[in-house]
This record gives sequence, structure tokens and C-alpha cells, in this order.
Amino acid sequence: MEFHRSRKQTAIVVINLLAVSAVAGLFLYDAWLVGGVFNWIVGSVFGLWALFILQNLIRRRVFMRVERHGLTINSVLGTASFDFEDLEWARLEPGGRICLFAYRDHATGTTQHTGVSQKLLGPEAMTYLRGAVMRARPDLPDSAPGAAPLKEPGA
Repeated sequence: MEFHRSRKQTAIVVINLLAVSAVAGLFLYDAWLVGGVFNWIVGSVFGLWALFILQNLIRRRVFMRVERHGLTINSVLGTASFDFEDLEWARLEPGGRICLFAYRDHATGTTQHTGVSQKLLGPEAMTYLRGAVMRARPDLPDSAPGAAPLKEPGA
């Protein structure tokens, strides 16, 4: 199952892209007319920020793919794919802000961490994701060994 960005979220990203691009354009136009290193620097920073938002708009149409054997999470900076059996722990508490996963990367032999916002996924997707992980790994801990246990929601 794939979890996509909603139309509302896409509209918000497009508005942010237009606003940041406009600020970058104004600073760069002013730097071209008047000069000044400050305007070139600020315009360039906003321009790079606009490119980052554009990359996010294009790359992250699908936030997460839940398959029978594992997950694929598309973040802004990369993609993490792992099997459920490679999970070391997963923090999927209801009412939390983020879903965190720690998994063993076979290529490097190290523990990798990735996450996805619960707000972006929505409550239905979170229920599905939590169920899929718990069906595949009912014994999976919700935090790293030696870490403080999670507080119950509302506690």
C-alpha cells in the first residue's frame, strides 16, 4: 500500500515554493540592479531553499510504501528500504509526532534510523502502518535497548 501526499499538503508546498522563489527573485534582482554582496548571498540562499522545496515537491509524492516483506520510506534526502525482519525497534505510539524506525543495514552492518511524520501520514495510514508492523513483528520493542520507556499518551 502506498501513502501519498494529499492535495491540501501539495497546495501548501506549492505556496511555500512560490513565496520562497519570489523572495529569492527580489533579492537577486536587487543585487543585479544595485549590487551588494549581502543581496547576492541572501538571494542565493533563498534560491537554494526554493530548489530544495521543488525537489521535495517532485520526489516525495509517495511518502511510504508498505509491502508484505517491509517498508520503503521516501524522505527529503533519500530513500530507506528495509524488511520487517531487519527492524531492531520501532516507535509507533498513537498521538505521537513521528514514527521512528531503527533497522540493521546489511551493506554496512550498522543500525540506521529513519522516520516519517504522523501528521503527514494521517490517522488512517498510521493505524494501517502500526497494524502491519505489529503483524509482522509482534515482539518488536518500541525503543532502543537501555532507553527510557515511552510515556503513555495523556500521562
